[in-house]
Amino acid sequence: MLRRIGFGIIVMLLWSVITIGVPLSAQGNFGDLLSMTISAGYDTFFRPDYWSPIRIDIDNRGDTLRGSLVVRPATSGRGIEHTYSTPVELNTGRQSLFLYITARDLANNVRVELIDETGRTLTFVESRLTPLLARDTLIVMVSGAIDSRFDISKVHPTGYTSYQ
Repeated sequence: MLRRIGFGIIVMLLWSVITIGVPLSAQGNFGDLLSMTISAGYDTFFRPDYWSPIRIDIDNRGDTLRGSLVVRPATSGRGIEHTYSTPVELNTGRQSLFLYITARDLANNVRVELIDETGRTLTFVESRLTPLLARDTLIVMVSGAIDSRFDISKVHPTGYTSYQ
């Protein structure tokens, strides 16, 4: 009788290890299937209380995924006052999206989360933010070249800084 009980306990322990191990290993696969990079503001610079872009590049090597990209105060700190979200449907391949946020001058980082339809966070990426002072100049140049030789960051009002 005791042998049957002992055998039953061993079978139950083995079964619970197998059933718990499978979901944990399945969750780890999202890191292999999804990769996300972000570029916040204008090379991390932003003007407080004005709309700033976050460029989000996602590479999905798995099946089509539906969810949302979210920036929220709980994970991004005191400088982000509101939750910003956009729905996404990610097919296999690389996709670029923009999410626009406003941040206070207290903001020094932002976290973008990819959340699926069930509310589970699949992946997240953080980026630094650098607030500009009221009289600092932000110069944004739109060109095909990533490294511009035309440096105008030295042009600024006395006592303030320009960023290019």
